[in-house]
Amino acid sequence: FEHGLKGYFDSQETHVIIAEKFINTRNNFSDQPQSLTLNKLVDGFSAHKYNGYLSVIENIAYGLVDKNQELSVISSLTKDKFFIANLQECNLYKPLQEIGKKISQYQIEKLGRIGPEGELFAHLKQYDQECTREQLGRCIDRPGHLPNCEFLLEMALNARISLLDECFISSKLQAKLVALRQSLDSDTKQILSQYIEPLRRENMNSRLSVLENLVWGTEITPNDRHKHDKLVSIIDEILIKNNAESLVLITTGLTPVGIRGVHISASAKLNIQLIRALIKRPKILILHDALKHRTHKEQYDLIKDIRRLLPNMTIVMLRTTLDKPFEDEQALMINSRGAMVVSLS
Repeated sequence: FEHGLKGYFDSQETHVIIAEKFINTRNNFSDQPQSLTLNKLVDGFSAHKYNGYLSVIENIAYGLVDKNQELSVISSLTKDKFFIANLQECNLYKPLQEIGKKISQYQIEKLGRIGPEGELFAHLKQYDQECTREQLGRCIDRPGHLPNCEFLLEMALNARISLLDECFISSKLQAKLVALRQSLDSDTKQILSQYIEPLRRENMNSRLSVLENLVWGTEITPNDRHKHDKLVSIIDEILIKNNAESLVLITTGLTPVGIRGVHISASAKLNIQLIRALIKRPKILILHDALKHRTHKEQYDLIKDIRRLLPNMTIVMLRTTLDKPFEDEQALMINSRGAMVVSLS
């Protein structure tokens, strides 16, 4: 199902185009019941409700279908019993409490870095000798490429196992991955639950992922006045307390965020970018003019908090405008044609 509808839609895409994608996928099914089920789903799915940061199946799971549809509409689209069980337990129209927890918990698994020689890839190989780089690549429709950290960790926590064909992942490996999700310690679940409990669909920000909504709290719209205390406390409690391994060796920059036609303030974008970067616990964090919208004191306070959370990480700030370094930090400055590099290590 995911492969038939791969790719994200932007806010300009119309209902008709989305419907065509569903219809094309529907035609690939051989039996009539599944075709009828998908046809019903198209009627309740429109572009203006779509969250571009989530996969198609996640959007459907979060209730972006007509409320008159039955649970069977979704259950027929996936063979994942754990996924359906969670939907049944927390109600189709309020699924975020349990499913949000499942999707968010990937960040705290002690699985390490990915790559052919990485700890995560070795971890998968340990349980399934047939789990090759090519097979994992086919999971994301890119043969020869490994899925990114988030995809693999979500898969390990059973968030996306339903999207993987049996030829890509054996039932033995699937059982082991499910066991990993169930083995999360109680302290971790308790920490997460206090943030997930107040999270409800009516106060979700559709421009952000579930994880980002957790970090932002239950505010409807992030704004310039929002403090980063939640970011600091959540990463501190979840990542540091659980001794999470570094998921990436180097973060070469911060991924752009936003949806076409939707305004997000520069400060809000920066916080979202930092959330995404810091959750991966990089060894090197490069900020290219990322803090230029903040005062000198705000920059210093933020970097001090980041260094407290990740003391072994090197922060490199690339600036196109000259500014004084932080006086009480040991800094290395390189001035070249008006650019200054401040390396805090």
